[in-house]
Amino acid sequence: MRAILVPTDFSNLSKIGLSNAIGLAKKTGSKVIVISVVTELTADTRQLSNVKKFQASMLAARQADGEKLLAEFKSIAGKVEISFQPVAGYPVVDVIEKFAVKNKVGLIVMSSKGATGLKKVLVGSNAAAVIDNSSIPVLLIPSDAKARTIRKVVYATDAKDFRKQARVVGVFAEALGASMDVVHVVPEDEDKQTDPLGLSAQKIRVIAAYPKIRFHLLYNKDVSKGLELFIKGQKDDFILITFTHKLSFNEKLFGKSVTQRLAYLNKVPLLVVNKTNYKGF
Repeated sequence: MRAILVPTDFSNLSKIGLSNAIGLAKKTGSKVIVISVVTELTADTRQLSNVKKFQASMLAARQADGEKLLAEFKSIAGKVEISFQPVAGYPVVDVIEKFAVKNKVGLIVMSSKGATGLKKVLVGSNAAAVIDNSSIPVLLIPSDAKARTIRKVVYATDAKDFRKQARVVGVFAEALGASMDVVHVVPEDEDKQTDPLGLSAQKIRVIAAYPKIRFHLLYNKDVSKGLELFIKGQKDDFILITFTHKLSFNEKLFGKSVTQRLAYLNKVPLLVVNKTNYKGF
């Protein structure tokens, strides 16, 4: 993670994301890039000159706001390299994606609100839209979260593409200097096996190329509920890592995505990798 990207609207909520991003940067040796997206204006030829001047004034005003924000976080950042850049464009999610790819960002950090109505979250959340569009892992920070030292990474797996995903999780765990807990939830009515994935903690260590691993097999008819119960039993400061796919309209509308439900059911940082777009496998 050479660079961590933090989109901001200068709200108190977005500042929570920035605070946590700085904490991660200190641990991983990354730089932090803060961006604010300014809607790009269009006009016909007769109005083009005036529109360009107005756009430039908007960017200059946003730059001034960004410099104030950096000054506010100067003491917290310490030796972390942190910069701000206003970016013109539309729609916001496309601007964030293009900027992240161009600047070789390894992680996007955003704050997320709590449970404010699941349907509204699924069809209208900026964070959910970024996840759906991003080829880069997105870390969601709950609104009531404080900057923390990550000691453990919890990897929730559905057993699909496990080998590819475990390697990615291993890289993040190593970068954070954290242990890695692999969690798999299966329905309660299935025959209970010691290892339905055909894996053991020892084998997972080889696949992930990382030694600090534990494997947990859980039984619950509701995957989200099973993970939620597991998470509530954890005492260490940790992040939850899960893999999702690009959602169809019906999935967004009816809430069939386990990942997006977890983002608002649990009050822990959630790192989401969109396996439809992610190019790091």
